[in-house]
Amino acid sequence: MNRVHSLMAALAVSVTLGYAIGAHAAPPTTGWDSTIVLRGQERAVVKSMPIEKRPMRPLHIYGNAIRRMEHRSQR
Repeated sequence: MNRVHSLMAALAVSVTLGYAIGAHAAPPTTGWDSTIVLRGQERAVVKSMPIEKRPMRPLHIYGNAIRRMEHRSQR
């Protein structure tokens, strides 16, 4: 059973690292911003934008879903 737990832990770490590296390596043309929590002036700028125009960000499920629906409806 320990072997199974070790394999599951290794898989979780590799997926997490792959996601983290991929999020930072994403080109700016994808619309993704790798910053999860904005502070200061950046936060004020983003908050003043309509939700459909804000950049996509990891872990922002509601906003990302709204932006995806908006993007798909424009096609």
